[in-house]
Amino acid sequence: DSTDHLDRVEYLPLLQRSLKFGLKTGVLCFIVFIFEILLSIRLSKPSAISLAETYIPFWILTIGFISNGVVCKSQHFLLSLVWIMVFTAMLLSVLMIDYGITAILISHIISTILALLAIISGILIYLVYGHQIGYFKLTDGQLTAGVLYSMSSFLTILLVALMGQVIELPEIIVLDLD
Repeated sequence: DSTDHLDRVEYLPLLQRSLKFGLKTGVLCFIVFIFEILLSIRLSKPSAISLAETYIPFWILTIGFISNGVVCKSQHFLLSLVWIMVFTAMLLSVLMIDYGITAILISHIISTILALLAIISGILIYLVYGHQIGYFKLTDGQLTAGVLYSMSSFLTILLVALMGQVIELPEIIVLDLD
């Protein structure tokens, strides 16, 4: 049939979205994998690699997303703010651990992470509440995921707040197993 190719044209946007999603997921998984290798090296032999070098995959990721939000303006302000806060937490930890700047306290890093988690929790609550009042139409799976992510982000805030008071970050990162 000569019109067969016209029926397949409607599948092209779906194919493009699938390829885009797969490519993004693959790149993110590769970045996390490289970070895990560098973190393993850092924890097994702290003198072999600095914390700044350990963060190299995340430096690339955060700078990419921050520049995408600033230059392209294709993201919401809160998403750009989240990436800026991740970058700030990494920068503060590197300045404190690698360069020994004593003016930076662990509470500065913890408060940045807590603010980041609070923004993420607020966004999740907004989505779940928006569904409840009819502003969003979420499927059952999306609603369940939103509720579970909200609960996990609140538990993470609690965990970070408690761990920030109990464990000092330099002792964890400069772990010497020799």
